[in-house]
Amino acid sequence: KEFMPVMTEGGRVLFMGSYAGQQAYSSSLVYGVTKAAIHFLTKSLVKEFEPKGITVNAIAPGFIQTPWHENRTPESYERINRKIALHRFGEIKDVADMAYSILTNNYMNGSIVDIMAGMIISDKVQQKKYHTASDSCVSCKKYAMKYGINNKKRLDLGMPCVINLTSDMEVRSFFYA
Repeated sequence: KEFMPVMTEGGRVLFMGSYAGQQAYSSSLVYGVTKAAIHFLTKSLVKEFEPKGITVNAIAPGFIQTPWHENRTPESYERINRKIALHRFGEIKDVADMAYSILTNNYMNGSIVDIMAGMIISDKVQQKKYHTASDSCVSCKKYAMKYGINNKKRLDLGMPCVINLTSDMEVRSFFYA
């Protein structure tokens, strides 16, 4: 609200968020929480700046090669690059190009734009291993009871075990799919 009087009609606000504000990293809780706050602020300010036609957007980069990463070990780079579909950190120019695209777009407003090269954060997603539902599997029995599913029917259908599922929503989607 303090900026409103000095902002020009049709102006632009562009915040620098981070993909860490959308998907938790293990490296820094405080960093991720503050970037999530920037993302929320971006969406919240859209209505505040509406009277002057000012757009408010944010960029949410993944791993970008900056001085902040200079002390990473080769092993750390390798571990992160395995999670990025392009298998490399982005360059500052990649983010600058995205910023230019957003700032010159007259219709984009309230957007959080990811620029993370197809990054998959969770190792759990890549490492899930399922077996066919089993009467001897404690996890299969537990979830079958929890959701009122007949474990025998699950066995007959050859449904996957839920031992490595990460949330109740995933569990329900496996049972009801």
